[in-house]
Formats: sequence, C-alpha cells, structure tokens
Amino acid sequence: MLRSRDKVRELLEKSKEVLLECSLDNGAIVAANSDRPDYPPQANYYRFVWPRDTSFACVAADRLGLFEIPEKFFAWMWERAEGVSEEGVIRNAYYTSGLSHGISAPGQFYPLPKKLKANFLDAHILCTTLQPDQYGFLLWALDHHLTACPKKHSKVLERTLPTLIADGISKLWESEGFKVPYWSLWEDTSFAPKSGTHHPLSLATCVSGLGLVIKRLGRRSSWLKTKTSMENVFWKGYKNSGKFLTGEFNLKKTKQNGSGKGWAKSSGGIDSSLLGLAFPTNILPPDDPKMVSTVEQITKKNMRDKAGLIRYPGDTYSSRMFLGEVELAGAGSWPLLLFWLVTVLSQMGQRKRAERMFWDAVSEVGKDNLIPEQVFPKGNSRVGVKPLLWSHMMFIHAANELGYL
Repeated sequence: MLRSRDKVRELLEKSKEVLLECSLDNGAIVAANSDRPDYPPQANYYRFVWPRDTSFACVAADRLGLFEIPEKFFAWMWERAEGVSEEGVIRNAYYTSGLSHGISAPGQFYPLPKKLKANFLDAHILCTTLQPDQYGFLLWALDHHLTACPKKHSKVLERTLPTLIADGISKLWESEGFKVPYWSLWEDTSFAPKSGTHHPLSLATCVSGLGLVIKRLGRRSSWLKTKTSMENVFWKGYKNSGKFLTGEFNLKKTKQNGSGKGWAKSSGGIDSSLLGLAFPTNILPPDDPKMVSTVEQITKKNMRDKAGLIRYPGDTYSSRMFLGEVELAGAGSWPLLLFWLVTVLSQMGQRKRAERMFWDAVSEVGKDNLIPEQVFPKGNSRVGVKPLLWSHMMFIHAANELGYL
C-alpha cells in the first residue's frame, strides 16, 4: 500500500494531467473532458467553460508553473468569449468555441417586468443567468497570473481585460443591488432586483475583484463608487445576520435566525460556498467571529463523510442524467468542498484539523487517482462527473496551503 505522501504525489501528477487535457488548443478550459473513454455515460455533460471553475484552475496552473495555460485562457476570453470584448459582460458559461451557453446581459438589453418572481423558470424566460461571482473570481485569477508569471504581458491582459470586467460589474450595479436577477454560484437560487436579498459570496467576490483592479490600475471613480456601495451592502447584511452567516443576506430583516430547518436551496441555508469569504476573497479575516462560526456550521450541517461535504442542507443535485433531464435524487459528497474547507481551516490556524481532513479526503480517492464532482455512499449505483477539473484544482490549492506542492 502506498504511503500517504506517495498518494499525494500521484494525485498531483494526475491533477496536472486532468488540467492539461481540459485545456484546449484554442485556450478554452472545460470543466470536464467528457470525451474520455472512462467518463461515466450517465453523468451530466460538462464540456463547457465556466469562468469560475476556470479561475481556480488558472491560479492552480500558476502555482504549478504552467503559466501558458492561464495566458492562453485569458487570450481566449478576450478573443473568443462572446460579449467580453464588446460589452464586458461575462456569461454564466460558454461553448469551447466562445459562444454563450446561457446569456447574461444588462437590463437594457432585456426589459424586465415591474414585478419579477425570483425563481428558476422566470429568470430563464427573461434570458438572464447572471452570476456576479464569476466577474470577481476572474479578476482574482487575472491579478494572480499577472503577479506570478515572470514574462512580459500584453496590454490586453495587463489593462484592457481587467478594465472591461471591472466596468462590467459597475454597469450591472446601482444603489443597493444588481439591475437584473442573478444567481448564486450553484445556479439554483436567484435574487431579484430591489428585493433586498443578496448572496454573500457574490458580493464578496465583486468587492475583492474591484479592490485588486483599483490597486493595480488606479482609483477610477466608477469602480470606487461601486466597490464602496457593494461593501456597504455586504456589511449591512453581515450586521443583520445572527451568530453565523447563511446563503442569503436580507437587508430588510434583522438577526436572521439561521435555524437550519426546512431549507431546500442554498438561499438562507448553510451554504458551503461561504468558505469563499475567507479564501480567496479574504473579505473576512480568519479570526472573524462570524466567519469562525460559519465554518463550524458548514462542518456540522454539511459534512457528509470523509470524502466531502454537500453544498447545503436539502441539496438534491446528483449530476446524473436520464433522458436529457437531471435526476434530483439526492446529492453526494463534494470533494472540492472538503479541500476548500481544508484550505480555510489552515488559514484560520487550525492546522492539525486541516491536515486530518486532508489525509482523510486523500485516502478516499480511488486507485485511478481521479477526483469526481460527487462521491456517493457505497452500494449506491449513482456515478457523477469524473474527473471534475474543479475538484482536482481544489486539491492543488489545499496541497499548496499545507506545503505539499
């Protein structure tokens, strides 16, 4: 039997392999290579470009010294991704050619009715699948690459692209909210304009991303105004929360109870993506009391087993397809979330606990060293997306945090 460190070295090599095969010749980086002969035939089709997943991949590539991968991806975003160079609009996903897979556009392009119900169907009828966190994650990844990569960069990467993305955030924001309905990163909970509700991570990534651009390119008034407004909304939501944070800030209520009962979506529940408030946005310091309490709630409510966490209580997405539809038969454990938790715990100074979870997660990876999107209990016939690029990249981030790269 391989020693644990041998297993980590094998996983690092396999993660590089997965990253390279998901990085296409034209610069696109797909979430999963469904062309693999061992890709589960019943798993959802993930051969798309999600800018968020790719942002984590680009930073991981930098840490592995594979600078050409993010360099080519950011060129792809500029040259091919529909709407980016023209409008600074980031769609929720793209085909590898650069065409939009789902549309995200400012309100003036798609007039909205006065009364909008914040649900999945209405938002799709209105042709808007805006996910603001992707703007912020892209700015993080771009800033990281410009800092980490020693080569001289083009004007597009250094100035034009980050300027367009930052301008895109500012154009979508007014007063205390986004102009159009938007989604959390899990794509199952939407937030309506002027509803007074927000997804904390969506705010945090935009604030963090704008801060990086301002630091690198200067204090443009529109960026400063948007960043300040978003920060005010974030801290108002933070103040209105109880002892820990949930997947929804409600500016119209105080002291949200956070009871954990009856949640079927990430909105209002213990959302594991709130780990992003610590890494990579750093909007909350590691010793922030509510952040510490939130991490404890995520661990308590969402830890399924040694293999991973669920996204939130009541999660039903399994990534298995049947006759073109996703089966909502109950979620498995997400390894990427466990590696995310490991990274945050280590940054909080809980090194021993992080190490234990890391080695537990590593021990759960099979002999093929492929990390899936979800792991299901033994005896369960469901098989999800495997390998998932994001899962492998979060393993790299956790390994980097613990000093194993």
